[in-house]
Amino acid sequence: MNTRTSAVAIEAAINAANNAEGSLRRTRQFVRSRSGAISAAGIGLSTIGDLLGADASEHFIDSDMQHGLANAVLALGKLIYGLGNDLWEVCEEDQEALPCGSQDQEGQP
Repeated sequence: MNTRTSAVAIEAAINAANNAEGSLRRTRQFVRSRSGAISAAGIGLSTIGDLLGADASEHFIDSDMQHGLANAVLALGKLIYGLGNDLWEVCEEDQEALPCGSQDQEGQP
């Protein structure tokens, strides 16, 4: 390998490292931006669980409250599902810079 070839190889390696670093930074920013929604959903689900009796207390829930709880659970479920898919897509895009684990045959974790 001559000096010119070595310089080109070194430059390519530096560019690849810089691209991976930028990709990793974007991935971290994306995950950080979504983590608040996931935490809020967890708080909401815990509260719903308590209202449904997980706290060993008796709560009197009328039909309007039951309807509201059902819709809250549905909305939280869709939020978590969407966030999970978003995070998986980012993982697939940045797989070289940030390994995300193995995939099954359908491409899901």
